[in-house]
Amino acid sequence: MTATLLFPGGMPESLTQLSVLRTQGRRCIGASAIANDPARPIYPQWEIIPFVTDANFEPTLLSVLKAHSISHIFTRHPIIGRYLKQIIAKYQLTVTLDAAGFASDAIQQQHLMFTRIDAALAQPFTLDIPSQAPALNRMQMAAVMQQALRIEGQSSDEKIIALMEIFRSCPQGDIVEIGSFWGRSACVLALLAKHYTIGSLLCLDPWTNDDAHQAGVSDNVNDEARDIDFDSAFHGFQLNLMPYSNQHINFIRGGAHEALAQYKPAMEITTESFGTTRYSGKIACLHIDGNHDLPHITQDIADWVPHVIPGGWIIIDDYQWAFGDGPQIAADTWCAQHPQRIACAFATGSALFIKLSS
Repeated sequence: MTATLLFPGGMPESLTQLSVLRTQGRRCIGASAIANDPARPIYPQWEIIPFVTDANFEPTLLSVLKAHSISHIFTRHPIIGRYLKQIIAKYQLTVTLDAAGFASDAIQQQHLMFTRIDAALAQPFTLDIPSQAPALNRMQMAAVMQQALRIEGQSSDEKIIALMEIFRSCPQGDIVEIGSFWGRSACVLALLAKHYTIGSLLCLDPWTNDDAHQAGVSDNVNDEARDIDFDSAFHGFQLNLMPYSNQHINFIRGGAHEALAQYKPAMEITTESFGTTRYSGKIACLHIDGNHDLPHITQDIADWVPHVIPGGWIIIDDYQWAFGDGPQIAADTWCAQHPQRIACAFATGSALFIKLSS
C-alpha cells in the first residue's frame, strides 16, 4: 500500500492535511528534522529527515521514500518544496508533489475578495438617508468581508454589503442578534459597530439541537439541524468573536424569549470568554435569525422590536427562504400593523431590512 509523506509534519497545514487523508483511509507518514517534534505522537508512523542543507538529506529522503512506498509528498514549506522538486527531477521519481507556493492560497483568496468588492463598488448600494456617516472604503470593505467569510455561516455577500450600508445611519445603542451559530454575521455586526462607534453586541442563542427543530419545514431541514454539533458551533462562536471583543461583545446561551427578562438599562453580562459587557437597554440594530417557524419568529419580533429605538434598524434574516415562509409572514404582518413606524424597508441577500422612523 502506498503512502503520503507529510514534511515537515508539524506545520499546521500538514496537520490539517493529515486529518483529511486519514478520513480517506490513506496511509500517512510524518517527518521532520527535529528529533523531539511535538507533532510526532499524532502520526501513526514517523521519520527523521535531516535539514535540507545537511549532506544526509538527500540519501535519507530517498531511503524513506523507498521504505514506505511513498507515492505522494505534501509540503507547505516553500524552500523544502524547491529542494523536493529538484530531487524528483534529478532521479526521475514517480512521486506526486503537492507543494503550493508560499501563501498562494491566501493570495488567491485575496484576489477573489477584491474582485467581489470591486463588483459591489461598481454598482454602489446606497440609501437616500440624510446625515449618513462616510461609507467604508475599498480596503475596509474587503477586510470586513474577509473576516466574515473565514467563519462558517450562510450570510451572503449581498447581505454583508447591505449591513455595511445601514450602519452608516445607525443610531447609538446596543446591537442584539438572535441566532448567532458560528458567528459570521456577529463578526460583521461587531466590526461595523466598532467602526461607527454604535455600541456593544449581545448574541442570544441556545446552541442546542432541540431548539433548532422547526415546525412546518421539510424533514431534511430538521434532520440537518439534528445532526449539527452545536457544542462545536458554540465553541467556534467564542473563538471567532473573542479577538474583536474588547468588552463590547457578549452572549447569553439560551432562548431569546427567556433572555428578555434580563434586558434592561445598565445591564451587565459576564462570561468567562468575554468578561463583563455593559449594555444600554436600547437597541440600535436588531438582527433576528433564530428559529424560523412562525410562532418562534413572531415571538422574537413581539419581544424585541419594542426595544429598538427610533431610527434603529431591524433585520429579519431568511425573509426569502427556500424551506419555509415563517420569517416572511411574521415580518409582513408586523410591517402591515406598524406602517407609521417604518422609514424605509428593502429586501436583499435573502434578508428584510427595516429602518424605523426617527
